[in-house]
Amino acid sequence: MSANGATEIVAGESRGSDPFYYGLYGGSRPSGFLATDPEAAPFFTAIGYAPEESIGVYQRDLTSRKDPMSMQIMSVRRLTELELADAPLAPTYWWYTHFSRSDSLRFRLREKATGEPVAAVTVIGLDHYIHAWNERAIGLVDLFVLEERRNKGYGQTLLVESIRQLRQDLITRADIHVPDDNPVLAKAVQTAGFERVDTGTVYRKQPGGRV
Repeated sequence: MSANGATEIVAGESRGSDPFYYGLYGGSRPSGFLATDPEAAPFFTAIGYAPEESIGVYQRDLTSRKDPMSMQIMSVRRLTELELADAPLAPTYWWYTHFSRSDSLRFRLREKATGEPVAAVTVIGLDHYIHAWNERAIGLVDLFVLEERRNKGYGQTLLVESIRQLRQDLITRADIHVPDDNPVLAKAVQTAGFERVDTGTVYRKQPGGRV
C-alpha cells in the first residue's frame, strides 16, 4: 500500500464494495468468495488476508407451492396490500448503476389504512444463468422493512407474497444473500421458506501481508 495510492485492499465484492460486475459466481449479488470454492480461503490467508465479512446465500425452490403460513402472516396480510413498481421510491446512484438497465421490478407492501409503504424488495431476472442452472431463477435484493415494523412478520410476508406472484411467470428458484451480521433479516428469509445453500466471505489485506 502506498501513501499516494490505495489505503486498503479488499478481496471479494459485497454490497457497498461492488462498483460494477456481479462477482465471480453470479447469482443475485456479489458476496465475496464462496465456501464451496475450497481453494479461496487457503489462498487468501496464505498471502496475508483475513476474513472480514460473512454472507449467507439462501435459495428457495418455487416449484413447491407449499408456502409458510402463520397467524403473524395472516395478520400482516389483512393490514397490507402488495403493489408493483419499476424502481424504489428514491433510487440511489448505486441502484441506477446496478439495476437501471437490468430486467428488474420492485415489490412493496403498503398499509391499507395509511397508504404508507412499510416493506419493499427488488427482483432481478437471472435468465442469463438458465444454461448453467437449468432453471428460471430470480434474485431478491435490497430487502427493506421500516425499523418499527422489523421482526413483526412484514419482511416474511413480503417475501411470501412476492413469490406467489413470481410463480405465475414460471420462475422455479429464488436467490437472496444476507450478511450474517443481520440476524433479523436472516430470520425473515428463513421463515419465508429459504434454505441456506452456501456462505460467502470477504477478505481484507492485513498490514505486513505479502502481495
